[in-house]
Amino acid sequence: MQKTKYVEVKPSERLPAEKGEYIAVIDPESNFASFYSFDPEDPADVEWWKETPEYWLEERPDYEDEMKKALEETKDSLYNYAGSMDQIELVEKIESLLTKLKTES
Repeated sequence: MQKTKYVEVKPSERLPAEKGEYIAVIDPESNFASFYSFDPEDPADVEWWKETPEYWLEERPDYEDEMKKALEETKDSLYNYAGSMDQIELVEKIESLLTKLKTES
C-alpha cells in the first residue's frame, strides 16, 4: 500500500485541479482545518478559494522510505569502493542526511 503525505499549497500558487472536497485552513493561528468543496467550473468557487483559505492540503505519494533505502544502498556501495577523498566525503554527507531523516521520522 502506497504511503501518502499532505503538503500545504497556497491558493495564490495553485488551486486544486479537480472538483472535489479538500482540506483547507482559513486561519492558521487557530489551526482549524475543515473540508471545503471546490469546483473549478464555478467562478464564485474559484474566487472564494483564491481569497479565503491561507492554504489547502494536497495529498501526495510519500517516497521517503524508498529514498532512504536508495541512499543506504548508495552509501554502502560507495563505502565499499571508496578510493578518493571525494567519495569518502560523499559517504559522510549521505550518512548525515540519513541520520537527519531517521530522527525527523
